[in-house]
Amino acid sequence: MSNITQMAYSMIASAGDAQALQFKALEDAKKADFGAAEKILGEADELLLKAHELQTNLIKDEANGVKNELSVLLIHAQGYVNNAILNKKLIEQMIDIYRELRT
Repeated sequence: MSNITQMAYSMIASAGDAQALQFKALEDAKKADFGAAEKILGEADELLLKAHELQTNLIKDEANGVKNELSVLLIHAQGYVNNAILNKKLIEQMIDIYRELRT
C-alpha cells in the first residue's frame, strides 16, 4: 500500500470518527447535556485536527514540488475532511441554539 493510500485511509478514518462524535455531541445537546456535548466535541476536534494535519501535509508537499499520486480514494478523503470541518461549524452553532433555548 502506498504512503498516499495510507494517508487517505487515515484521513477518512479520523474525519469519519470525528463526524460520528460531532453528531453524538449534538444528540447530547438535544438532551440538554451540554457538559457531555462539549467533552465529545473536544474528542472530535482532536480527530479532526489529525485529519486536517494530514491534508495540510499533502498540500505543503505539493507546494514544495512533491507530486503525489492522485486517486479517487484521495479525493474521497479530502471530501471527508472538508465535510467534517463544515459539520463542526454547523453543529457548534446548533448546540449554541439548543443552549439558548434551554436558558
